[in-house]
Amino acid sequence: MVTNSNRNDTSENLPDFSDPEDFVDDISNEDLLPELMQTEPRLDRSVNKIIIIDNIPKVGPKEKKERLRKVLNNLLKNYGKIINDYYPEDENQVLKGYFFVELEDENLAQKAVSELNGYHLDKMHCFKVNLFGDIEKYKNLVIREEDIGEPAPFKNQGNLKWWLTKPEAYDQICIQHGENIISVLLNTPNGPQTLISREKWSETRFQWSPKGHYLCTFHERGIALWAREEFNKFERFSHSGVQLIDFSPCENYLVTCNPSRAGVDDQAVIVWCVRTGKKKRAFSCDRSVSFSWPYFKWNFDDKYFARLGNDCLMVYETANFSLVEKKSIKIPHIKDFEWSPANNYISYWVAEHNNVPARVVLIEVPSKTEIRSKNLVNVVDCKMYWQSVGDFLCVKVERYKKANVVKDENEKETLRYSGIYYNLEFFRIREKQIPVDSLEIKENCYSFAWEPNGQRFAIISGEATSRTTGSFYRVASPTATVAGKLELIKELKNRAVLQISWSPNGQHCVLITSASKQQAASCHAEFYDVQSNDVILSNKIEHEHMTDYEWDPTGRYFVTYVSYWNYRLENAFIMWNFQGRQLQKQVFDKLYKFSWRPRPPTLLSPEQVKEIRKNLKQYSEKYNALDSTRQRIVSQEQLEKRRKMMAEFSNFRRIAAKRLAEQKVKRLELRNGVDVESGENEVEEIEYTVQFLVETKKEEVNE
Repeated sequence: MVTNSNRNDTSENLPDFSDPEDFVDDISNEDLLPELMQTEPRLDRSVNKIIIIDNIPKVGPKEKKERLRKVLNNLLKNYGKIINDYYPEDENQVLKGYFFVELEDENLAQKAVSELNGYHLDKMHCFKVNLFGDIEKYKNLVIREEDIGEPAPFKNQGNLKWWLTKPEAYDQICIQHGENIISVLLNTPNGPQTLISREKWSETRFQWSPKGHYLCTFHERGIALWAREEFNKFERFSHSGVQLIDFSPCENYLVTCNPSRAGVDDQAVIVWCVRTGKKKRAFSCDRSVSFSWPYFKWNFDDKYFARLGNDCLMVYETANFSLVEKKSIKIPHIKDFEWSPANNYISYWVAEHNNVPARVVLIEVPSKTEIRSKNLVNVVDCKMYWQSVGDFLCVKVERYKKANVVKDENEKETLRYSGIYYNLEFFRIREKQIPVDSLEIKENCYSFAWEPNGQRFAIISGEATSRTTGSFYRVASPTATVAGKLELIKELKNRAVLQISWSPNGQHCVLITSASKQQAASCHAEFYDVQSNDVILSNKIEHEHMTDYEWDPTGRYFVTYVSYWNYRLENAFIMWNFQGRQLQKQVFDKLYKFSWRPRPPTLLSPEQVKEIRKNLKQYSEKYNALDSTRQRIVSQEQLEKRRKMMAEFSNFRRIAAKRLAEQKVKRLELRNGVDVESGENEVEEIEYTVQFLVETKKEEVNE
């Protein structure tokens, strides 16, 4: 009781700190506590330091959250100190796929937005980054109907595969001839027929797109694409002084280049969208790396393209036309690279340096993960050849036995190699751990080529260009008990060929020497049928001064021709069948270029192709009958033509005989009555035989 009483007394004796009812608070917090209030968060000052990063992985376990947070913090550390961050979660403690982060500086926050927007964390997650302040700005944004405008009208691009939808589906040829005339021809059974021909269609030359949908012509102000059945202008790309072009494999993009402005103008190389005609990005060409064409190399589905830099590989993505992960791949002493034709793999090789061996490396894009590598020593150069379906990679390695350091006239030290030989390294891409087979060639290796869609390849090697050996090999597949290996099919020794040209459908191969590789007088070609266990010579042909050659898309015809750009006389093209039998020859005063129109991949499914192959005999009978009918029609037309010509000649002869009879009296008067036409006044002809001594020979006869 005493204690409670004391407490009550103490409470009653305490002073009262409450404000009177009529008190007015007219002193601000900044006046009372200025230093403390400077650190108070204010919306108008901090909202532009906060960024929102969307499309991050939605993870639940605590250890995965921490690991993700560590990865994201490593990305953001380049943009200053992180003041605060917040990762929203759902009711199951799983991240919602976005987070907020506050940085210490507005400029760095803006830089983070511009550089991280579109960043690929992995294959499934591409960042979308915005400032927190933009939310309020767009939240109150009013969009009026008049601001939207009318939608762009639909533009019918027409049928770009029209020539394949025709019943005959004749392949097409484009030639540049005469006084700068470009003609498109149909390859009919009776010989090429002109489909369209235009003078000065191009100022310099022409080029087909890789799938044959477009015909490109070159002009001083840029490139023009022509398409559809009438060859109307499809699109125009303005690039002054353009001399080089390159399409992406799927024809979505076109690269144009003015090499005279390389390293000088930031518009020397331009990447365009083919369908819209819009410029996607321009480049100046890096002079620190030797210029070569194509400047960019594309992956198989147009999602990525890459080029060499100074000790780096620069891989761009077409989603935003920026570097993958905003940075190049640092690879000291990289020399060359190639894309796989079927996967997002890049193969590249690195030269030897400071006793470090050369390397051939295979990486995956965009992860940049190294899949396979192999060290090589005593390397001069490497060339990489991918098989057309990406199952194999062949690396032709030029090696030396001895290297000497010599000085040139400017006292500059260079390496001189001796004892040159070659190795072919075969990477089996589809097999586990990617095994590598090696094939050594002790002579000069002039040419290498894979069979399209097959496992065979051809090599031309030899000590001299006048005496070479053609070799055909097969990459044997591994079995449960036997490892895969390289099997020699046949060697063709003592040849004089330097180039290899496989039919687009495989099996048939031409070993050839053109005027660009050898003397004009020895231009010839050898046609071979490459079977599973043998190589059979079909025919050997000669075409003097031949400068170029090309298979048609179906692999049925092979054309050799003499270009006016290389040789001013005997300009002509000769068409051969796949066995080397001459079908036709056309001569021109001037023939600059001959090019088959490429065919796009078939639209049929694998099941439909399999069904056609299964019933190929029925289709053959059908089309053989059509060919016979067409031949009869052609024969009937030729017969009618000959009958008409005979009738015209008979009519002309009858009119001439009548006129001759009517003028006989006048002719006799002019000849003073001598009738030389009857044969009565013919002079007797006397035949003499003249003999003369040719040779005298004396022989002694022993009795």
